[in-house]
Amino acid sequence: MAEVDELQRQLLASQNRDGGWPFVKGSSWTEPTALALLALRLHDRSPGACQAAAHWLEQSQNPDGGWRPNDAVPTSTWVTSLAILALPNTGAKAGDWLTRHVYKKTGGSCWFPGTASWVTPTATAILALSRLDNARFAAPIEQSRQFLLNRRCRDGGWNHGGSSFRSENAVSYPETTGLALLALAGVPSEHLTTALQLSDEFLKNPASMEGLSWLQMGLAARGRKMEDCESRFRPRNVRDISLRLLALAALEGRTL
Repeated sequence: MAEVDELQRQLLASQNRDGGWPFVKGSSWTEPTALALLALRLHDRSPGACQAAAHWLEQSQNPDGGWRPNDAVPTSTWVTSLAILALPNTGAKAGDWLTRHVYKKTGGSCWFPGTASWVTPTATAILALSRLDNARFAAPIEQSRQFLLNRRCRDGGWNHGGSSFRSENAVSYPETTGLALLALAGVPSEHLTTALQLSDEFLKNPASMEGLSWLQMGLAARGRKMEDCESRFRPRNVRDISLRLLALAALEGRTL
């Protein structure tokens, strides 16, 4: 597939010598590295680059079990979820870090420890904990799902979700709606009818490559058959390239 080949070429050209990826240029960060590794693996491309990226991620894990965003920010944060998804043999210690940061009162997760809950870190935590396949993570997964269901906007989708009041009274975003649907793949579709209808509408005119990609992944996880609308967006960074590759894999039945 010509697009996959070109996107892979762009990814490999931007990989740092240490095995990680920057967002655009410069030092390696956990988020783009994990997404790039996921994308290459789902397309079964460039095992050498994948091995180097996996090594970089493994070396970046903190003693507490979580991952730091990069070497300049030593604290473990939400990017732990992406590292778990990218490293299939991650131990339960990383899952334990995530569960310690699922707030018992709300069921949500935060970008940075001790701060408010948001939709994106909560959704990625669900995906990561589900990947670990350990019975003791069932309760925090269910708590996190309830957080997402409680943070829906009036139109049925999701935005940032920082507080129930603002979430209910604001419009949804394509990217967070698609990501939330992906994380809620275990919830029956009849409970998400308005979110699915909204996603179909978003797909007619997505606002960005990120929005298009997450929508396609979220709907594909529901078994939706979609014709790929040729992306009119140019990738702005490594995250965009990786998400587009992940979406193309999802359209072929290979999901996170």
